[in-house]
Formats: sequence, C-alpha cells, structure tokens
Amino acid sequence: MADKTPVRVVFNSSNVATGMAEFQSGETVPVANGGTGISSIGSAGQVLKVNAAASGLEFGAEGDISITNLVAPTNADLTFTTSGTGNIVLDAVTVRGTTFSAADSTKITIAEALDVTGALTFSGLALPTSDGSANQFLKTNGSGTLSFADVSLGDLTIIGSTITSPSNANLTLDPSGSGKVNINGAYTLPSSDGSAGQVLQTDGSGSLSFGSVSVGDFSFVGSTMSSPSNADITLDPSGSGDIQLKANTVISGNLTVSGTQTTLETTTLVVEDPLLELAKNNSGGIANTMDQGLFFNRGSLSNVSFLWDESADQFVFAVTSGEDGTTSGNVTLDSYANIQAGIVTTTGNVVLGEDATVIFEGASDNANETTLTVIDPTADRTISLPNKSGTLATTDDTAFPNSTTPTHPAASGDADLGSNLTDSITDAFGVPSAGFYDHMEPRGSSVSVDLGAFS
Repeated sequence: MADKTPVRVVFNSSNVATGMAEFQSGETVPVANGGTGISSIGSAGQVLKVNAAASGLEFGAEGDISITNLVAPTNADLTFTTSGTGNIVLDAVTVRGTTFSAADSTKITIAEALDVTGALTFSGLALPTSDGSANQFLKTNGSGTLSFADVSLGDLTIIGSTITSPSNANLTLDPSGSGKVNINGAYTLPSSDGSAGQVLQTDGSGSLSFGSVSVGDFSFVGSTMSSPSNADITLDPSGSGDIQLKANTVISGNLTVSGTQTTLETTTLVVEDPLLELAKNNSGGIANTMDQGLFFNRGSLSNVSFLWDESADQFVFAVTSGEDGTTSGNVTLDSYANIQAGIVTTTGNVVLGEDATVIFEGASDNANETTLTVIDPTADRTISLPNKSGTLATTDDTAFPNSTTPTHPAASGDADLGSNLTDSITDAFGVPSAGFYDHMEPRGSSVSVDLGAFS
C-alpha cells in the first residue's frame, strides 16, 4: 500500500476552522498535538532527539547516550563497533582496535593494580613476564625487549649503592664546563688538581680545595710535619701508652729527655761526642756527696763500677755488688777492682795500700816474677835512688866487714875520710862505692861517705 498524505483542519485568519485539506510541504504537527514538529527527515545516520533548548525534537548526531546498565546476554560478548574510521570513546579513553589512547592526548591513568597474564608491550617495548633480582633495573636489548639486569652505565656497573668500573680502569667524574662534582649537596670537589703532597680540605661552607694538611697547629707537606714558628711539638700518649718509633729515627736537632730514666735496648751504642757530661744539674759544690761514674751489670756475677768517689776525691775501679745503677749519692764500694794497663804516667805520688807489692814479670811471660815489697815500717821512711845508671846490688851481692870505725858515722852524722882512706872499698861489681849502708850494724839510716880525691 502506498503512503497516504494526511489531512489537516484549515483555519482562517481568525483561527476559525473552515474545513479539511491535505498537508502541504513544510507544514508540521506540533509535539503538543502528538506530532514531532519536524517538517523534513534528517541526514543518514542521524537520530531523532530533543533539541538543545528541550523545546522540540530534531534530527542530529547521536550525541551523548546515557545508559545506566549495559548488559550483554549471559556468556555473550559485549561488542562495540564503529563505522569506518570512527573510534569508541569511553569518557576520556579512546579505543581504536587494540589501542587505548587518551582523548585529549595526555595520559591514561590506571588507579588500581593491573594484572597482565601475557606479554605487555608499551609503545613497542616488551616488558618481562617475571620479576628480576633485588636492586635490578629494566634494561633494553636495543630491539624493544626489556629485561631485568644490574645497572650498567657505559663501562660502569651499579649494584645497590656500589659503582664498579672495569678491572684496573679509572672511575672519572667529569662535569661539563665550569661545573663541579657535588656530593649529596653537602660539599663540592675542586675542578683542578692541587700541588704534590696536598690534601682536600673544606672551608666549612661546603667547598673543598687542595691544601697542605693542617691538624691543630701542625702542617703536613709530603712526609714532613711542621709546627708553628718556635713552637714545640708535643707527643702525649694517653694514660700509660708509649711513643713507639718502628723504624730508623734521625733527630737533626737537640734531644732533651726530662724523665727519670732513659733505657737503651741496643746491641751497639755509638756516640760521636768526645765528651760525656754526668750529673748535669749537680750544683752541690764542696758539699756535694754524689758519686758519679759508669755502672757495669755483670748478671749473676758481682757488678763493678768506674766512679769518681766524691767522699775520697779520687777515681776508683770498684766491685759494687749491691748497686744496680740507681743510687743517687754515696755508692757502696765492696772492694777495689784490678786494673791492667800499659804505661802509667802520673805527676803525683804512687801510693800502694796495705800489704801491696810491686810485681815485675820480666822479659818472659811465665810463672817467675820479681816482687818488690817493704818491711812493715814503724815510721815514715824514704829510700832515695842514686843519681846514676847501673844495677842495684842486693844483700846477696855485698859482704862488707864489720865497721872498724871507733865511732860509728851514724852517731854524729857524716864521716869525712879525707886522705886517711888507706884501703880501697869496692862492691861486688868492682865499682868504688860513694854511699853504702852498714848492713852489719843498722843503727842509723843511710851513711854518706865523702871519699875525697879517691880514684
């Protein structure tokens, strides 16, 4: 059946119905009267919708469709398909085929956890399907595939907080231009090297520079430690600690030791100074009672000493078994020690003690010696040697007769024989005697005889 043209009521200018007639082109039936108010059909693909003023219907694009629940049949797919090149736009997310994009070309935010069971690719980058080891990072192979690996920047490998260079390779930090290497925002390194032996030191404001090492008042340059001008260098270990120098030590200046004892545990002591001063601070003068000298430790044997005996005002070589070298005052002498020497020269007297003898070895070093001794004197005695060269005779070499002088010369002093000498007096060696001792009658000391012109 063909379409029929509808009829309408015709009204005059006074709006009075005057009859019936067919609808003419452009005429419409208002919505209020059950019509659409539209005089023509829209374009292909348009839909009938309420206009923007909500005062009528019009044909237009689909526009916004509000669906509270869009449910597919049980187990059926819910498929959205666009015609031609159109996209499916969900709010601000555009779906085109298998591609999601932001409608405003910014970003797509996934607010909850995203669980991907297959391979996940972002802009041509394929993510790994399993986790890596702790502290590893995603690393590309250059062909779009990412995998977990240790961080490697150039030749450097970074694991945790450790940066490692290849074996024997330098680790170089090279900021561009005049920039400096900043460490944790706390300080910056200098941009050029310092002088040999200098070290990095801070100015307290975050800037490091090269300078000589300075600890307190000390400056360190190379292997030299210097104190301020004319200042002492004090090494003060804590408590009972020692100052130990583990290598050869050279002291160019003076060495002053202020302690109570200096111990040298060396096998050889070499002293360049030809003079050694003992008791430096001794100021006792004539009232001094401090013996001075060298003490010799002989282990299990009696110790000996070479001393100046202050109480006797003389040098002594003595056995001092009860001493240990710490006596400050009068050293106890057990006995005097033996001395062996070459030529002994003295400008004073040679005093031999009680029962002392003079022993001559002679030309041969054997068991035979000549001993010179004295009979215990009962008064001071003096024996004078003649002013001539020769050999002294002993009592075994002389045999003088008893004196026939009526009055012994010793009774009144010297006897002048003058020209009365009639007999030649000759000793055992055939030499006339100018002085002899009357050994048969020793009632005097020495007898001096003037032989006059005796020849």
